[in-house]
Amino acid sequence: MDEATGVLPYFAGTADINHNTVAQNDVGVYVFESGTGSLTSLNHNRTRSSTFDGIVLDLTDNVTVQENFTEQNHGPGIGLYEGASTNTVENNQVERNSTDFSSTDCPITLPPCYGGGILLYDASNNTVSGNHVRNNGTANTPENTDGIRVNPPSMENFIQSNHLRGNVTHDCHDATAPGDNTWVDNHGETSFPMGLCSDDPNDDFAVEAGWDPSFPWYSVYDGLATDYDWPSLYSAIDAQIQGLLELLPQLGVGGVRRPSP
Repeated sequence: MDEATGVLPYFAGTADINHNTVAQNDVGVYVFESGTGSLTSLNHNRTRSSTFDGIVLDLTDNVTVQENFTEQNHGPGIGLYEGASTNTVENNQVERNSTDFSSTDCPITLPPCYGGGILLYDASNNTVSGNHVRNNGTANTPENTDGIRVNPPSMENFIQSNHLRGNVTHDCHDATAPGDNTWVDNHGETSFPMGLCSDDPNDDFAVEAGWDPSFPWYSVYDGLATDYDWPSLYSAIDAQIQGLLELLPQLGVGGVRRPSP
């Protein structure tokens, strides 16, 4: 492990890593031999523009990777390697990650290098669910990038209810023997072998209508949407509405009143 890292839990016990923005490192967040007998969580972080992976779990177990946004990294958005097990990767946004480093520069795996959205490489007994994996991969790296890819000797992973679209080479790719891993209710356009994921008409409608329900709109406002004092605002609006309602009896709302002859 010789990569410069933004956040490095190294032999960490219980740790909670949340609400960080980590950009332009070799690896955004690198969890190494951590989580055994405890619980490490990576929640609500944003990793982008890493030289290699956005988030790495290496020789690590019992870690939750949840509701992170990992984008435009030059390796997998999220990578599980070398004995990573009993980890949970769920409800993450994984977008526009690629592989554009040469095969001699693989940071963790032996050549050839792999990239794309979510990669399981010698990782077993993990759960990957509810992730939105869009537009990952690189067209000039034959068969080495996918939306979600499982490589041997990964076994007994449970991959469920993920939404994938526009990934190169496939949305769903399992290079292990049939039955080594379980794929259930995943939605995507391309699959190898066939049947790992199927097209979701709801996703088609969203794309055609120009609306992406997975887009994190709040990230554009640099925290304003989450930092604003909404309860105070609503209280002020309620007070104004109540004042208007108290004026209604004085307005003669029962109809037009004509003077007596």
